Formats: sequence, C-alpha cells, structure tokens
Amino acid sequence: MLAALAATVEAVYDPPEWVSLSELPELRMAVRALDRPAHDYTQKIQMRWRPPSPEASRILEHKVLRRTVKDVCAATGASQGQLDGRAVVLAVDGSWWRLAGPGEILCSLDAARDPVVAHEALTAAFTSYVRRAGS
Repeated sequence: MLAALAATVEAVYDPPEWVSLSELPELRMAVRALDRPAHDYTQKIQMRWRPPSPEASRILEHKVLRRTVKDVCAATGASQGQLDGRAVVLAVDGSWWRLAGPGEILCSLDAARDPVVAHEALTAAFTSYVRRAGS
C-alpha cells in the first residue's frame, strides 16, 4: 500500500521541472516560479518550532517533571505508580495551557519550555488523574 501511495505522489509531485503539469503550461510556469520560495518559507517556519538537536527534543525538562511528580504525590498522598498524565505540546504562539481531560493537558511550546508554567500545568494534569482514579 505504501509503495502505491509513493508512486502516486511521485506521479504528481515531480519538482523541479514539474513535467506532470506539461499539459497546463501556465500552471507549470507558476509552480516552477513559486516552488523554491514556498519551500524555503516553510523550512524557515518549521525551524522555528523544530528543536535544533536531538537533546533539545525533550521539550518538558525532566527535572520539572520529577519535581512535579514529587509535589503531587506529597499533596495528594498518591504514589508515583498512581499518577498518569499526558501533555500535548502544540506549536502555537503564546504561553498557555488547558486541562483537556483527566490527566491530560494541551499546552503551547512556550508554556512547555517555561519551568514554572510547565510545573503548574503538569500539576493540574496529575492531580486531575489522581482525583479521577480515586473516585
């Protein structure tokens, strides 16, 4: 199935000459003119959000996570094994987070990178999971 999909993509996505658009010369000319600038623009935008190295791909710092788990266990009387949570980090502007459900937060990249905000958001996620599990 993947081979068929790849063949289909190759049949229509054939830069830089765009031979697949030969029957539409005006469109082919426009695509050829805009392909490189569009590619460069999207690469620039992606680099803004993509971590520069594998080490930087850990957006939520481990020490923040560890401290949050310790704090939630102390506050709720739960053990580490009773905690569960998930953070969905979104590449959007601003620093914000929302509890999406028991044990789950949605947060911006800036919020995840800020240790104070990340601690607050993770505390809400873990605490909401403990409350749900305890009910």
